[in-house]
Amino acid sequence: IQLMKRFLAILMIMVPMTLMAQKSAFDTFFEKYSGKEDYTTVDLSTDFLKMIMGFSDEKDDDINELVSNIDRIRIVVCQENNPVFAEEATKLVTNNKEYKQITNVNSGGEVTRIHVIQKQNKVTDFMLISTGKTECVVINIVGKNLDVSKVSNLSKNMQIKL
Repeated sequence: IQLMKRFLAILMIMVPMTLMAQKSAFDTFFEKYSGKEDYTTVDLSTDFLKMIMGFSDEKDDDINELVSNIDRIRIVVCQENNPVFAEEATKLVTNNKEYKQITNVNSGGEVTRIHVIQKQNKVTDFMLISTGKTECVVINIVGKNLDVSKVSNLSKNMQIKL
């Protein structure tokens, strides 16, 4: 019985540590390109978004609601056409069966795809991957209940071209 108690105590200590140490595929992708030449990475916290919205003259309840549901926005931009980067970005969604593609736009050599993860009918993860002739962009938005239609309005308010 003492051995069983020790085993359970060790297990109870190790499981939370293991769970905390796990990184998402996007975390690894973001860290890989962060600070590298020819790449731009942006990491926006919910607190930063709320602060920016506080400076806005427009008080849009829909945008404020969306921002309150966002935990983090991260963006990775490759300033050149890099097929390896584009392939790695695509694998972020193809290797994770939770992602569902909701749109695919192919225009003038630029391909933009939006994928989401839904849990209990709520979008909790939004991934935009845009590959073009001169650059590739990956935008990941994680939150509690993301309204995809409002994400577009947020991007306009922050002057981000989707």
